Amino acid sequence: MTTLLVFVLISAFQQLTTLATNPVFTHKTRLGEIKGIEVKAYNSTIYQFKKIPYAKPPLGTLRFGKPKPFGSWNDTLNATEYGPNCMQNFYSSNSRLIPNHDRSEDCLHLNIFAPRDVSKNSSRPVMIWIHGGSFTNGQGMKFNGTKLAAVGDVIIVTINYRLNVFGFANAGVGSIRNIGLWDQRFAILWVKNNIEDYGGNPNMITIFGESSGGVSVELQAMSPKNKGLFQRAISQSIYIDGIMDWDSYESLTREIGRLLNCSECITGVNSCLDCLRSVPATNLLKAYSDGYNNINSGYGPTVDGDFIPASPVHMLSNPTSESSQMFNSVDYMAGINDCESAIHYYYSIKGEKNFDLKNGIPTDYLCNFSIPYISRTYFIECEKLSQEICKKYSPTDMSSSLSHETSLAINVHGDFGYASITTRDLDFHTRSRKGTYQYLFTHKPTWKFLKERPSWSECGANHGDEIAFVFGLETWYPKDVIINQYESKLSSKMMTFWTNFAKTGNPNQEGKHEWPAYNETSTNFMVLGEYRNSSVYNFHNRMSFWNKDVPRLVSDCKKASQSGNGTNNVNIENTFG
Repeated sequence: MTTLLVFVLISAFQQLTTLATNPVFTHKTRLGEIKGIEVKAYNSTIYQFKKIPYAKPPLGTLRFGKPKPFGSWNDTLNATEYGPNCMQNFYSSNSRLIPNHDRSEDCLHLNIFAPRDVSKNSSRPVMIWIHGGSFTNGQGMKFNGTKLAAVGDVIIVTINYRLNVFGFANAGVGSIRNIGLWDQRFAILWVKNNIEDYGGNPNMITIFGESSGGVSVELQAMSPKNKGLFQRAISQSIYIDGIMDWDSYESLTREIGRLLNCSECITGVNSCLDCLRSVPATNLLKAYSDGYNNINSGYGPTVDGDFIPASPVHMLSNPTSESSQMFNSVDYMAGINDCESAIHYYYSIKGEKNFDLKNGIPTDYLCNFSIPYISRTYFIECEKLSQEICKKYSPTDMSSSLSHETSLAINVHGDFGYASITTRDLDFHTRSRKGTYQYLFTHKPTWKFLKERPSWSECGANHGDEIAFVFGLETWYPKDVIINQYESKLSSKMMTFWTNFAKTGNPNQEGKHEWPAYNETSTNFMVLGEYRNSSVYNFHNRMSFWNKDVPRLVSDCKKASQSGNGTNNVNIENTFG
């Protein structure tokens, strides 16, 4: 209790300090008067508006429903402090970057960072950030848009959307699914209709996000329902299981129903959701967490025949599909970090090995355990497929060091889980006449969230390491961390690239061609950071293996299985695009 009281007092003091040092002002909009704060920073003035409601609070009967318009307000809206987080469990590593630790279902808010002035004739480009967090946790307020807005002279918008069971509950056929994606779309629509009141250009909107936020960006960019809402999209570190048509989603709903004595969840869709609507939010969140642990499955986007009509890869494969045409109507930039999976790999096998994990990952473990798991979980249980993947990522020199074997093991998971998906979808996008750009972020940052990690996992840039460089290191690093000149320059370059893309669909400054376009004949990518041979060597050959050779091998395995000469397909089809 004492610790909680101290935290609350500190948070309150920080908010009062912010208001005391930054002038409060009132601004008129078509929806009503709004009170924001004026921040002098980075040789600019940034006008901040926080906790702006873009939809009605999804309470009571609105739980599990599509968002509804909030409309206008009569009294002056106080937008000087961040609102609560959507219902979720917190992780201690994030606490410093989250100004408000309150949780509520009444969380459908957005935050605006507008540079210099907020007059209607400013007509600045707008960038809408969709946060990551595996569709289970995260918040817009974690991402301070002040520096990015100042450096790029663009308006930054960060949003909340419903998460976990509140945003992605799947009760089967007939139920509304992908509610969190509908929230995101509603926020984008709100920005389209209202950003002019804050100095933004409603016809120059870019959506961008990382991890599950990057997956969300691509799903929004493929949805024909979004036609005309935005012009550009940036996906950072999308991953392979960002969307799966998994029966386990329904299994989790049944497990949650069992834990909450909602027997209807076993027998019917609508009655199940009615029962879950009657449960207090904190109880529902706990049941979700317990259910997740019991069956080892969470929630996420799924093919629903509505927002996601079919498997994204199938839709993109058909150039005449509405989804493919929508995707090809926007400029698209995407990329990954060179050691995306290192820290995930470390934690996933931490307690499941018979070797010293601190020293590295031997090829024997990779080929006998990791690769067969990938094969049967994401493709098909087939010895031939596992053998070919093992051959591709085994050292050619039998006297190879454990360090080299570890690099290859990390590449397997990074290539399969992140890079090949990004590259494949960039290939789909080259059919358009719009800008297409790819990057590879390779810098190992001075400061990182997770301290408990072996030295081999610091091979370069881990998952999420690029975010600080996009938003500005000062808004991300602890104040006692000294930012070196190299990192400062790299961050400035990346902020310029990102905001240039938002302005023109091309990350390069006018008259410069530092970052070549990605197209059918020249699959170029921009290395952001150090050139590291283990990451860059044979990159597109590795991508071709996953995107061309592996599908062929899977097809061969299925044919062998059907003829009785192989193992049956025991799991799911890789559906993410």
